[in-house]
Amino acid sequence: MQGKLEGKCIVSAAYSDIVLSPEDAITLLDIYSRAEKYEHHTNYTTKEESHHVWDMTSLINVKSIPLSLYQCAKLAGKREDK
Repeated sequence: MQGKLEGKCIVSAAYSDIVLSPEDAITLLDIYSRAEKYEHHTNYTTKEESHHVWDMTSLINVKSIPLSLYQCAKLAGKREDK
């Protein structure tokens, strides 16, 4: 990759949206592409426990936003509930 990419990326993962540079978003996508899902399950009726691991699917979503939109949103800051 030549030079630094302009703009920002919104990454939706784990029930939250975060803002990253395009380079960091690519790194995160690379990490998630190798990740697996884990679940520990307890059946409280039978008291049996089980552990499960499987390949993840579409857990992460990335979209690009222009630098000007990022700067405006940054100036607006956190939205206050009324």
